[in-house]
Amino acid sequence: MEVLSFLNTEINLKDLVEDLSHTKKRYVRQIKFFRYDDGQLGIAIFDPKTIYRECWLENFRVPHEYELIFSQSGLTLGVKYPIELFGISCFPASKPVINNPIISQKLIESIFARLKD
Repeated sequence: MEVLSFLNTEINLKDLVEDLSHTKKRYVRQIKFFRYDDGQLGIAIFDPKTIYRECWLENFRVPHEYELIFSQSGLTLGVKYPIELFGISCFPASKPVINNPIISQKLIESIFARLKD
């Protein structure tokens, strides 16, 4: 990659230093729906603002009660969607934050409430 084209991306010097030193605060910016091996619907959380092209934060299982809503939504498995599509602003998060049952449940409820509309 040419240096000038790299500098013209959304990544700035601060991002570069924080990414390389592993001190960068991650934000939930994208989600992707997928299926676990057992067939259960899951959501993967990503932060694409990184020099590594993306940073996967965590996966979590979606309760079966939301399956019908997803199947009627027109969304596609494996496609990354901006979190704003679901009426949620990007927010800082880490694996422990996302793994908190209260946070993950609230995130699921917010996403699927938007899909029902």
